[in-house]
Amino acid sequence: MTAAERMAAEAVARAAGCPEAVELLEFVSGTLNAEATRRIDSHVEACPACAAAISFLSEPEASIGLAGPLPAANPGLDRLI
Repeated sequence: MTAAERMAAEAVARAAGCPEAVELLEFVSGTLNAEATRRIDSHVEACPACAAAISFLSEPEASIGLAGPLPAANPGLDRLI
């Protein structure tokens, strides 16, 4: 998905009352308060897009990608080891 497509999808989701991606991540990780958790639980029951997003974010492979790319190796580090 291109950046423009992602921005368009996020705009549609916001217009539909969907939670932001960060809030879905917090939901999956269990760091939301009880009220926000209930709100998202209720929303997900009626929103297939958010249910799919939560399903994807709950997969271990998804959380690996969230960490971002690994930093480039430091050539001088080999000499120190």
